[in-house]
Amino acid sequence: MATSKAITVLAVDDVERRDPIIEKNLQGAAEMMNLIYEVVFDATAPGDSGQTYIGHDHATRGGAPLHRGNNWSEDGGQSPLWSYTPTLATQEMVWEHIGVDDLGRNSTKAYYYCSPGFTGNSYLDGWIFYSAVQSGFEISFQEASGDGLFYAPNDNALTASTFKLPKTGETGQWLSIYPVPFVPGAWNQLSIYARATSIDIDNTPTLKLFSITLSEVPGRTGLPAANPRLDGTVIV
Repeated sequence: MATSKAITVLAVDDVERRDPIIEKNLQGAAEMMNLIYEVVFDATAPGDSGQTYIGHDHATRGGAPLHRGNNWSEDGGQSPLWSYTPTLATQEMVWEHIGVDDLGRNSTKAYYYCSPGFTGNSYLDGWIFYSAVQSGFEISFQEASGDGLFYAPNDNALTASTFKLPKTGETGQWLSIYPVPFVPGAWNQLSIYARATSIDIDNTPTLKLFSITLSEVPGRTGLPAANPRLDGTVIV
């Protein structure tokens, strides 16, 4: 017998309290779980010999679907979201059009909401896909909320995190970024800065950022004190 996979919607009348459990309800739930399994894992449902529903990438060169606990995800496909070509090793550049302010103007800050209830030692977890040609780079995530002054998002008062980006060539690669500071229960304002770690006057370095995702992840962000909205999904 083949494993059945289908989108089955249960009517309210089918799941009312004290109603008898009938076969079609259980079958519908099983069909939906098999379908979700194939879409999420891009693999044949357990017990079946063939895959009916095909999963697909949600980001550059692979990537998980948006998940619960996600704060900010942006992907440019083959086109970079941000490209930076410095002329000096000490030159620092901010991502200029990272977001839009309250008046609809381009801003150097990304705006996203973070869940309330988090306590000390809580940070966002994330991934970026980038390419670094002719030089390694450093990228800095700086949280600036309210009047633009740096907040102390937790007991450690971390307001900025800097990560090293090794040279990749044109192909590029994914890089885990943790910890990224945030302010719980508020609209966050994140600025991203980058600089080259070395300069060769005969070979101009270029940094391209193709994809970014920041999330509240159990075991990494820290559990909120109340109203949790995290479900254990992990980006791989």
